[in-house]
Amino acid sequence: MKTEDLVRKFVNLKRQTGLKYEVEEKNLLKFSSKINQSLADISENDVSSYLKEIQATNHRAYLTVRLFLHWCVARKYLKKNPVYYLVPKYKHSDFVPYIYNIDEIKRILKQALSYDDKSSPLQGRTFYTLLLLIYACGLRLGEAIALRIEDIDFDHNLVFIRESKFRKSRQLPVCDDLISVLKKYLLTRRKFLPCISGMASPFFATRTGNRFLGTHIAHLFERVRDDIGLIIPERKIQPRIHDLRHSFAVHRLVDCYKTGGNLKQFLPALSTYLGHKDIEDTKTYLTLTRELKQLVSEKFEKSVWGE
Repeated sequence: MKTEDLVRKFVNLKRQTGLKYEVEEKNLLKFSSKINQSLADISENDVSSYLKEIQATNHRAYLTVRLFLHWCVARKYLKKNPVYYLVPKYKHSDFVPYIYNIDEIKRILKQALSYDDKSSPLQGRTFYTLLLLIYACGLRLGEAIALRIEDIDFDHNLVFIRESKFRKSRQLPVCDDLISVLKKYLLTRRKFLPCISGMASPFFATRTGNRFLGTHIAHLFERVRDDIGLIIPERKIQPRIHDLRHSFAVHRLVDCYKTGGNLKQFLPALSTYLGHKDIEDTKTYLTLTRELKQLVSEKFEKSVWGE
C-alpha cells in the first residue's frame, strides 16, 4: 500500500474518534509527498529533512509523523519505527498577542463601516458587524464566518457556535444591543444578498450568498489597521484580527477585577464562553497587560494583608 493511502486510512480512523485532524492531515500528506518512496525505506534522515522544511511547526509535525509511523508498525505495514527515539529541538514561542484598547476598537469599527463600494454595497456593513461580533463574543474568525442564519436565536439572545476547535459546540448569551445590531444587519443582508440555503445560509455572506474565506477577511482587516495607522514599530507581528478575541478576554477579566467579581467562578465561565479546551489556556490572559498584572497584584496584597 502506498504511503499516501496509509496516511488517508490513518486520518480517517482519527476522525472517527471525533478529531478534526486537518492540520495533521496536511502535515502527513506533505511528509508522504516529501519522502516519495516505499514506507519500508523511510529513514531518520528522511524525517529530519522533512522537519527542516517546516520549521515553524516541526514539533507538532514530528509528533504526528511519529504517531503515524508507530501506527504503521502496530498494523504491520512497517517493521520498525525509524524515528521513535528522534526528538527535534523545540523552540518555545515568546509571541504576545496585541491587546486593543477601547478607542482602537472604535476606530477599527468606524473604518470598517466605510468600506462599501459599487461592486459590493454591503461590504462595509458586513465587515463592521463581523468585527463587532468577534470582539463582543470573543470568537475565532473561523467561528464567525461559519455562522448560519439559524445560529442566531433572536428570541433568547443566543449565538450558537457549531463544532468549532476541539469539536466543541457552545451557546453564547449576548446583550440586547448586540442582538439589535445583528437583527438590523440580517434584514439588510436578506434584502441585498441571496440566501442560497435558506436558514442554513451563511449569516455573513459574499455577493453570491456564499461564505467568506478567512484569508479575505484577514486581508481586509490588515487594510483597516493600516488605514487608521495602527502600526507598532517594535512589534515583529502587527496587530491581527485574532487579537480582538484576546482583547475581549482581557477586557472581561479587567471588568471582573474592577467590579470585585469572584475570579474563581469567573475564569471557568470565561473559559467555557471562549471554547477553551482547558482553563489553563484562559489563565494565560492574566499576565497579558500591565493593567491586569497590577490588578492581580493588588488583589493578592489585599488577600494577604486583609485590607
